[in-house]
Amino acid sequence: MDTRSQEQLPKKELVLTFSQKSVASSKRPKINEDAVGFDANAGWAAVFDGVGGVAGGKEASKMGLKVLGRCLSEIPVDAVNEVIWDGVREAFERADKEIKKVGGKTTAVAVKIAGKREKFAYIGIIGDSRLYLFRDGKLERVTEDYSLMDQATAEPFYGVDEYKRKLAHGDILVLTSDGVHDNLTIDEMQKIIGEVRGASALVNEAKTRSQEGHFRSKADDISAVLIEVNET
Repeated sequence: MDTRSQEQLPKKELVLTFSQKSVASSKRPKINEDAVGFDANAGWAAVFDGVGGVAGGKEASKMGLKVLGRCLSEIPVDAVNEVIWDGVREAFERADKEIKKVGGKTTAVAVKIAGKREKFAYIGIIGDSRLYLFRDGKLERVTEDYSLMDQATAEPFYGVDEYKRKLAHGDILVLTSDGVHDNLTIDEMQKIIGEVRGASALVNEAKTRSQEGHFRSKADDISAVLIEVNET
């Protein structure tokens, strides 16, 4: 085998495919306090979940997504590690300031995907919105929730937990509001993602469960963003 010829082969690049879906709770179908979004070119996605029962929850989630998305789009996709983390922190801080102006509280999970030769997912989280990694047929929960007591007494953004994952061909990043992961077990989510790619299938199954009268059923806004990682 000519190893020199192998070494000269061009390295395959990773490409990202985004999908999203958000539906309102069956209890208040005209008011969705979740806000989801992504920018495929800038390599970011986010799920915000306005805190129910608190005035301004919908406004908080919408404002948070708008400001954080704009800030994450400003971070170059080929930036180095420190620049990306600084940008993610600043994005959350600027979103926090704008959220306080409109009032209300919101949870959030956001990911910025960047890297020069290899792609990494830089993840920030507030509250109980989550990010999972689907790899080799298994779904791993990456983020940890803040406690309900902390959420009840804190400001909208009182600190950001940060995570980082190196991405590989075949990976799927899964961002969810609690309307998804409260209604579905991680094994159920894993099966759905493994069989049907895209956010719609996950949200649809969670919505069905929310109306079944199952012991896990929870009427809530239900949102997800999925990012599939493949090679060119």
